[in-house]
Amino acid sequence: MRQEGCPFCGKDAGGNRFCPHCGGEMPSRPAPGAPGPATPVQPTVMSPVPVLPEPVLSGPASPPTGGIGATKRNRNLALPIALGVLALLVIAGVVIAVVLVSGGGVTISIKSPADGSTTAGNAVTVELDVKGRSRVAKVDVFLDSKKRASIESAPFSTDLLSLEKGEHTLKATAYDSGGAVLGEATSSFQSEGAAEGNDQTNGDKGSSAYKSSLAAKINEASLLYARITTMANRINSEVNFNTRSVPAGLLADTRALVGSANTLADSAAALDPPADMKGIQAEFLVLLGYLQARADALLGGLQAVSSGGDYKASFDKGGAAKSSFDKAWPGFKAECKSFGVPI
Repeated sequence: MRQEGCPFCGKDAGGNRFCPHCGGEMPSRPAPGAPGPATPVQPTVMSPVPVLPEPVLSGPASPPTGGIGATKRNRNLALPIALGVLALLVIAGVVIAVVLVSGGGVTISIKSPADGSTTAGNAVTVELDVKGRSRVAKVDVFLDSKKRASIESAPFSTDLLSLEKGEHTLKATAYDSGGAVLGEATSSFQSEGAAEGNDQTNGDKGSSAYKSSLAAKINEASLLYARITTMANRINSEVNFNTRSVPAGLLADTRALVGSANTLADSAAALDPPADMKGIQAEFLVLLGYLQARADALLGGLQAVSSGGDYKASFDKGGAAKSSFDKAWPGFKAECKSFGVPI
């Protein structure tokens, strides 16, 4: 075999078309009379194929922290986050608005007499609209800065009598059980006053007589309150609750106390108040009812002790009546004084 050197590496190609050493294509031998050999073609050098590392399977790959892909993802996240924050702010604004508008759930307004209205005669019916009344313990009504009524339950209305002719200012104030102000409402109205030529003499005499009688009954109620307190202390010291033993004298005195409470309530109910003091009369009868309930509770408790019953439940009723009386009594007396009752 004829040896022929490779034009690329210079080694012997051994007569092969392609050099076994470098892979270059050997030039073909020209036929007789043909032109010389063509320029040899450079061999194509193949780049080695990179070997990729084995994937890490310990967990999901972390997202890229930079570059175009990361920027696009951040922009995509920014929109829903911004919308979420905006929604929270809107919701928070609505909640705040509701609290401010509702005033804690209690609102009060004067339905009648309407602001700027004129009422006939020297009397007016006050009607109030109270929202959230479950929190309201009472509503006081003031006429020209003077307290004229106290309302503790629905319907929140009352009659104001003996109004002088002219302009008047009305105010209603709602309180909770602790005496805190929950809301107020005011209005102004004109009263035409009493008809001219109306003789008030007999009415004035009747009013004076009622005020004197009421003052005497109020004094009796104060004495009865003291007697009930004394009786409660006697029960605590004289009754043996372990052996359920009740002294006969204590039981008789408690029965007499109940009789006194009933007599006072009946005599007060027989009073004839003038028109402008009917509200005072109604309040007084309610207060006397609390005293009756206290006396009845003491007697019922003693009877339960002797019979083996639940005396505590009976005594607790008396405690509730005492709490109601103590809460209303000072305001009632102040209202009586404002009407000229000599107490």
